[in-house]
Amino acid sequence: MASDKYYVRPFALSHLSSMKPIEWFVPKTTWGYMRSVAFTGFYDTTVVACVGLFVEARIAHAWAVVDQTASAHALFIHRTTVRYLEALIEVLGLWRVQAFVLSTFARARTWVERLGFAYEGLMRRAAPNGEDFALYARVTNG
Repeated sequence: MASDKYYVRPFALSHLSSMKPIEWFVPKTTWGYMRSVAFTGFYDTTVVACVGLFVEARIAHAWAVVDQTASAHALFIHRTTVRYLEALIEVLGLWRVQAFVLSTFARARTWVERLGFAYEGLMRRAAPNGEDFALYARVTNG
């Protein structure tokens, strides 16, 4: 991994237009993205992932949009997400960070578990298209 080609910038909606996402997590609305604390990971000039937290009081809803090239950049995406997640939990004094992941999206479920989230249950027909979400959360001493 040539680390000098990797860098992070604050998230901007325009970053999404250059991506071919593997899958969308929530939110899918402009309003949700713009109210988030988020970052974009780049490799050279290519957007490889956008990750953020939509924060309400001391509870945050995690979201991610990951490009189809993500597997080539998995270590960078994971390490950067861990670093930002830990910092935001501490700085914002969060009690809970939760993520809704499509129940059939095994790679995403594995990733959120590696990020320290615990499975809390199945949310039937909760996705906009009627699919099921798996609910994950990190609960802290905040």
